[in-house]
Amino acid sequence: MQEEAGRIMPSTIASSLVADLRDGGSAESMAAILREAPADEVGPCVEGLAAAVLAELRADSGRALQWADHLVEVARFSGQRKAMARASWVRGHALSELLRHDEAQRAYRKAMRIYREEGCSYEAARVCLGQINVLRKIGRDPQALRLGEEARQELLRHRDHLAVVRLDVNLAAILQHHERRAEALRVYDRALRLARRSGNRPIEQILEYNRATVLGHLGRLEQARRIYHRLREEIDCSREARLSGVIYYGLGCVARQAGDYELAHRHLFAARDRFEGIDAPEDLLQTGLELASLLLGVGSARRAERLAQEAVASARRHSMQKEEARGVLLLGTSMLSMGRLDEAEDTLSQAQQLLDVAGLVVSGAGCAMQLAEVATRRGERSRARGYLSRAEAVLQREGVRPLRIEVLLRRARLEVEASDLEACEAMLRSARRLMRTVPAGDRAADVAHLAGRRAEGAGQLGVAVREYRRAVSRLERTRDRIDTDELRLSHAADHREIFDDLIRLLVARGSKAALEEAYVLIDRARTRQWVERVGSRLSPRRLARSPRTLRLGARIEDLRSSLRGLHGAHRDPDSLPRPVRGWKALRQDILDREAELADLHQRLDRAESREGLPRSGTPLTVEETCRRLPRGVALVAYHVTENSSFGFVLRRQGLRTVDLGVGRSTLRRELSRLRFHLEKWNYGEGYVDAHRERLEEELDHRLESLGKGLWRPLHIEEEEVWVVPHGPLHNLPFELLPVEGKHRLFDRHRLLRLSSGGSRQGRSICLVPTSLRSAWPRDGHGRVGGRSVVVGVDHPELADLGRELRGVRRALGASTSLRNRRATRTRFAEECASADLVHIATHGVYRADDPFFSALELGDGWLTLYDVYRLQLRARLVTLSACPVAGVAAEQEHGGLARGLFRAGARALLMSQWSVDDRTTAHFMGLFYRGLGRGQSPAQALRSAKAQVRDQRPDPYYWAPFVLYGSCEG
Repeated sequence: MQEEAGRIMPSTIASSLVADLRDGGSAESMAAILREAPADEVGPCVEGLAAAVLAELRADSGRALQWADHLVEVARFSGQRKAMARASWVRGHALSELLRHDEAQRAYRKAMRIYREEGCSYEAARVCLGQINVLRKIGRDPQALRLGEEARQELLRHRDHLAVVRLDVNLAAILQHHERRAEALRVYDRALRLARRSGNRPIEQILEYNRATVLGHLGRLEQARRIYHRLREEIDCSREARLSGVIYYGLGCVARQAGDYELAHRHLFAARDRFEGIDAPEDLLQTGLELASLLLGVGSARRAERLAQEAVASARRHSMQKEEARGVLLLGTSMLSMGRLDEAEDTLSQAQQLLDVAGLVVSGAGCAMQLAEVATRRGERSRARGYLSRAEAVLQREGVRPLRIEVLLRRARLEVEASDLEACEAMLRSARRLMRTVPAGDRAADVAHLAGRRAEGAGQLGVAVREYRRAVSRLERTRDRIDTDELRLSHAADHREIFDDLIRLLVARGSKAALEEAYVLIDRARTRQWVERVGSRLSPRRLARSPRTLRLGARIEDLRSSLRGLHGAHRDPDSLPRPVRGWKALRQDILDREAELADLHQRLDRAESREGLPRSGTPLTVEETCRRLPRGVALVAYHVTENSSFGFVLRRQGLRTVDLGVGRSTLRRELSRLRFHLEKWNYGEGYVDAHRERLEEELDHRLESLGKGLWRPLHIEEEEVWVVPHGPLHNLPFELLPVEGKHRLFDRHRLLRLSSGGSRQGRSICLVPTSLRSAWPRDGHGRVGGRSVVVGVDHPELADLGRELRGVRRALGASTSLRNRRATRTRFAEECASADLVHIATHGVYRADDPFFSALELGDGWLTLYDVYRLQLRARLVTLSACPVAGVAAEQEHGGLARGLFRAGARALLMSQWSVDDRTTAHFMGLFYRGLGRGQSPAQALRSAKAQVRDQRPDPYYWAPFVLYGSCEG
């Protein structure tokens, strides 16, 4: 009895070993425990110790491996081969968890060999589950697939359905990773049937998610969306960050493919936030690649390039070959979208090699499609057809419908440009068949656009107009669902060609109805943009500052400080002087920080839950507009396309349209030369006096050319003209254009610049903004009434700033002054929120490479367009007197700071079109505000100030730079 009492019972051997391990026991203490146990009872305790190791894996992988090493010693002490196999199997799990894949593979292989030698085929098959997972991670997918199918048959013979399901998940993941999606879907389907028999709901959820992912890739988007939504409702995602992240990621992918870009943006941002919180680099990388694809879809190639570069760097750090290949493909596509053909071709060729090595046939087809676009832009149509034909064959074989539609549309475009209308129609028929089961998003607009091109080529102008109308309607529906301003702007610019084709064809038809439709179409686009800008006057609700928004704000301030310390931080990085030491590194540093800053601003907007802005105003009809025009007033609305320009002239008698012939590229070039020539007067009086005759002759020649092409064909006789510019024409100083003799438009016409020809918002009708034409209130002492804020920051280029500010303050009377260090961003926002008039005299820059980093210099840093968007203004007038910082971009209606100020709530904006002489500006501003103080409207005060400056300084450089714009008001 005493002998029996002194023995360690079999049921307690494993627990004693575990307790010893938890206490940090050594090999000697473990050996002491084993020596006290009977030899025939050591073997059975291996299973209990293995269970403890597997449990420890969830808490501490490193400690679990130490325990697994002790487990191997226990198995060796037992002398039982099956125990040794079990120990090696468990050790393989621990090594795999620590990413020591080669060692894990050797451990699994050893376990499988022993089990097979012992005739335990079922156990050997179960070891395959871990072995296949390791083979996947070290890139031996063919071996994993072969081994998996062998193991599956053995597991089915033993009716271990749960193990079969887990094995199928791994096999399908391998197929999916190689983009063999149709095969992957079949494997997921068979696994789901088995999982439902076993009643294991967590496994079913994993299978349903993976199945939805494959369905999305195959274009069966509605099925995928239903599965994701069901899983999101069923699972409490708030408690499981990664599970929540992958579901949001899946929803974002589906939304992007369906063309719902705003929803995709929201879901992908939500997924990325969750992955960052749990340090999931692989998931973050996949989300970054999807975000880059989304940005390319809306034409935001610059942002997409930055994300793709980050993804490639991350993939290389983590040795993720397939993700690196996809990132390089997206990088090349971004370069192509920005017109950098040589760089794009080299990068895409590199991507093609990486994709071939990785076995990604579908992405390889996508790469071939982009190489075809390079060939097309170089005029190599035969080569482009070869790329597209090979890509379509792959996509048809793999059953990937969304990308196949894209290839068919590329082929259709090639054929219509080559005037092969029958081939184009065949491509479009095939695309339409596929789109019956695939939500197409912008592809539906592209199909209609190409159908219109084909019909126009065949002389079927009525059909072409109908198709173009359909394309425009679908694009507007897509754009109306986009809340993020950057995405909306880039999407509009990316599809500008569709609007231009419809307007061109309507004007060519020449009928009254067609011309009126063309005018309403261009005015609707302008009205939509202006209503979006002024929509923030609705005082959008914002959530209280949460810890997350505070963290985002703190990081934004850190980035601001670091950028402030870099030379030229808010200039185009490509314009930095190359002799600067470390120029390339400095440029890259600025780009990286700006990319992060842009991303943080978008996150902050999401976190603050800003309410959506109105999407469109309703333009007045031509009949309504003409009826409401005062007698003796003509309204001129321009529209610029790539190859031509149109002038729409409205009078009380009706509408007349003129094809002006000059295209966008030519206008941009001519206006850039004109501005460069005007700014030569800034070289100093000595230079001007020495070259006056040649300077004036060149200026007259350029203005004569512009006037002959853009104004004289309109035959305007009215004294008052309301001008609605478009595109590059926002940069045209209309008042300088010559008329008969030596006179200019300024001498013969009173010009008023408008945002649109007129709109209806609710019951209110706006034809001319009251902020431009109404007399400004006075304070009884001949000064401007209302609350005013004057902002000034000294800069070497603004030598007469003090004189300007003193003159402005005298004209304005009581006003709040923010000068230099007092002009902080916070104080600026607070003071301007309740001001009726805001005068800003400071240095500013317009970033042509990225208008959202256009900025004004304040006392504590730069006020970028992102910051301007966050202002809340009610000012009747904002004046920017320093330089052309409003940034009227040729490609976007009122890009740069002008867009932001109107969006923040400004009703009118006075700004310059070229870099101005600061001494003359000081005098000009005093005259302008004194005119307002006499009760003149802003438009009258501007004209009066120009006339007085012209009497003293006749050169246009001095008196003509300032223009006044008004926003739509109800």
